[in-house]
Amino acid sequence: MGEVYPRDIKNSEMLSFYCLKYGFPTVELNYTFYRMPSYRSIVNFARKTPQNFVFAVKLFGGITHEKNIEHVEKFLEATKILLEERRIVGYLAQFPFSFKLTKENVRFLMLLADKIPKLFVEFRHNSWSMWKNNLEDTEIVTVDLPKIPGMYPFEIKANKILYVRLHGKNMKWFEENAKKRYDYFYTKEELELILKKIKTFHGDIFVYFNNCYRGNALKNALLFRNLSGGEKIGFFE
Repeated sequence: MGEVYPRDIKNSEMLSFYCLKYGFPTVELNYTFYRMPSYRSIVNFARKTPQNFVFAVKLFGGITHEKNIEHVEKFLEATKILLEERRIVGYLAQFPFSFKLTKENVRFLMLLADKIPKLFVEFRHNSWSMWKNNLEDTEIVTVDLPKIPGMYPFEIKANKILYVRLHGKNMKWFEENAKKRYDYFYTKEELELILKKIKTFHGDIFVYFNNCYRGNALKNALLFRNLSGGEKIGFFE
């Protein structure tokens, strides 16, 4: 607050402000990781944004971190309005560093892909780098993470849609708390290098910044938009 939003803004006004002020055509919903969303709240988000605004929805942590498949049906029911109105990029399954390439975890991933449409899978552990994705309607997320031993590398393995998540390069990742590990601001040169790597992809590209400490994500997104030649979308003009 105060960095990219007015200090006195209400939570209920933040999404509309984001659309009106910054003009991005998409947002990644992260709160859905921390608590199961309600159908009413998702409908509310949809109604506060234009019809050409799309959402990426992060799966509930009980699914990806506790591997409880029973949460999936309720989660899909709560967010179905976005699928019905074609307002969703996809569902993001972000697995923790402890989720390594094992037969058990591959079976869980296959089960998840069978139940969830438009699935984007984010790995943190580099053991998955050698895994070949043959799952239908499932893409591997390209991530930028600190170059720490064991961390998943920056790789483009997408087929039809390239989903990129930029977390920053904080080398104290495992020492910091859940918020400060994302304390990183990308330089112009770093963003130019990332742009060079992804711009040759043939298909839709969605780039989300998750270095959200002190508003760095939105600041970097604005800089990246300028570098890539993107334009502010005048939704309400």
